Amino acid sequence: MNPLMRVFIERGEWQFAAVKGATLIAAWAAMVWYCKVNRQFVRQACIFGSAAYLTIWSTWFVAGSIFH
Repeated sequence: MNPLMRVFIERGEWQFAAVKGATLIAAWAAMVWYCKVNRQFVRQACIFGSAAYLTIWSTWFVAGSIFH
């Protein structure tokens, strides 16, 4: 349901997993680096980002279940 990652999943599960893994590792590395500068911001960004991800994924899942 994610339009940004749809291209990769359509090309194959391994390519999707590689791209998804690379983006997660890059985000983790950026947070580790910036945590040394502003730990409170990184904590809040992780909480907000997790909540946003859960909300967006849940909305796409429910909308996909209802409208397809």
